[in-house]
Amino acid sequence: ARAFIGEKKAEEGLAFFRAAQSAAAAHGEGMLLQSQFKWDDASRAYELAGARFAKLGNFPCEASALTAAGRARYSAGRYAEAEAHFRACYAIHEKRRDKLKMGEMLNNVAAIQGLRSEYALALETHQRALRLREEAGDKKGMATSLNNIAALHGELGEKKRSREYFEKSLRLREELGDDAGVATCLQNIGMLHYQAAEYERALEYFEQSRAKWEKL
Repeated sequence: ARAFIGEKKAEEGLAFFRAAQSAAAAHGEGMLLQSQFKWDDASRAYELAGARFAKLGNFPCEASALTAAGRARYSAGRYAEAEAHFRACYAIHEKRRDKLKMGEMLNNVAAIQGLRSEYALALETHQRALRLREEAGDKKGMATSLNNIAALHGELGEKKRSREYFEKSLRLREELGDDAGVATCLQNIGMLHYQAAEYERALEYFEQSRAKWEKL
């Protein structure tokens, strides 16, 4: 009887190993197709990997595959499908209470809402992402969210609020030593001054941005 139980466990272990390898192979196929810019084929491979990882109960790998599928769908211009994947990933991360990843997924959803010109809704989603990233202590993510919120305020014609958020993002990027991010923020603030016909102030920021870029 013991030998039979041992054989059964060995068979189950082998079946699990094969299923895991199959899921990993599908994910690898997605990566290869993505490198060839075959977005739809890559998406299908990632989706297959996600389904196989889900069957194995490997939820982090499932979320990783679905995130990749969402990004591939996004690159193919299939925004509704991309959003569905990002929301599915959010639900997985929410169950695991992974606020950093939850913030990342909301950031992706908000980007799609912005593409649809749903600026007020995108702003609300970015604010939710920012709160999650603050709670997770994700300063890099916070800087990204602040930048995105600033851009949306700009789209809504709220230039003062836009500049406030760009300046918050700038301070965080300086703290993180993110010179490329600093240069981008300086350029964005300069553009706001330019749009307000404050040309001398705009020039100051553009020159600071250029100097940063030249040092990279």
